[in-house]
Amino acid sequence: MVDTPVSNSVLEEIIEKSKISTGMYIQRIYKESLRTFINIFGNIYYLDANNNPIKITCFHANPERAISKITAGNNITLPVITISETSTSNSDERRRYGPILVHEKYWDKRQNRAVRVLSLAPRPVNIMYQINIWAKHKQDLDQIRENIFFIFNPDLEINSKFSTITKAFLTGESEASQIEAPDTQDRILKKNIQVTLETYLPGPKFLYTNTGMIEEFKYEVEIENYSDIVTDTEILLN
Repeated sequence: MVDTPVSNSVLEEIIEKSKISTGMYIQRIYKESLRTFINIFGNIYYLDANNNPIKITCFHANPERAISKITAGNNITLPVITISETSTSNSDERRRYGPILVHEKYWDKRQNRAVRVLSLAPRPVNIMYQINIWAKHKQDLDQIRENIFFIFNPDLEINSKFSTITKAFLTGESEASQIEAPDTQDRILKKNIQVTLETYLPGPKFLYTNTGMIEEFKYEVEIENYSDIVTDTEILLN
């Protein structure tokens, strides 16, 4: 734990430096979260008419773009799952009331020594997604729907290189709709499932040198391998 005068001085400098270089870090969270969801829902299976397990296709698309691709004859075989991000909101119940400085130590394999890394505490947010199931047959749609609900028990843990405490929750479901494909007049059934991801937006990390200088930490820190962390994270309160 660092004494108060030094902590306040370092905190003020980290706040100013973070304001300059925040954008690139926030964008990675959205990309990584979407990629994780596509991987999870892309590993769902359903049984066809002959009881053969079929792995479903999952890709990112808003509903309008998805239905245009499906009805345009782009060799998309139903059923499929599409994922779209709908909105983001602050998580007030997980929000801290003042700036907090996080102090971590990592092992630098390039220099073969431990380094001290400083950053502001991540900002808690809720990212809302819409999971769309598209199918020609209701039995296929219901199978996929059941499998999605099964993996949320009661939540779904999302582990990424940015966080290991991210959880996703089912928050709603809308009635199935029916769409007519204009070229074949085949009906297309659709079911919407709403999912909320409770996650954190990390800020830039800075290297705290032995001389007390604060420099931008340009290496991407992954939190998957805890053997790389030398000591537990210390929280330095303002």
